[in-house]
Amino acid sequence: MKLSKVLNLVTLIIAAILAVIFILDLVLGLPFGRYSLMTDIIVLVAAGLIIWQGWETHKQF
Repeated sequence: MKLSKVLNLVTLIIAAILAVIFILDLVLGLPFGRYSLMTDIIVLVAAGLIIWQGWETHKQF
């Protein structure tokens, strides 16, 4: 595997993990206790954009 492909996959995995963590916080209040609704939404949008860009890049390899 090329290094660029591996780095892309690692970025996708990290963004997906962050998305799951902040979805859990938004829905259940875990692990941050719904400290900031705006932060949850902003991080979810950012993680979604990173996942989308990573997926589009992954298809080009």
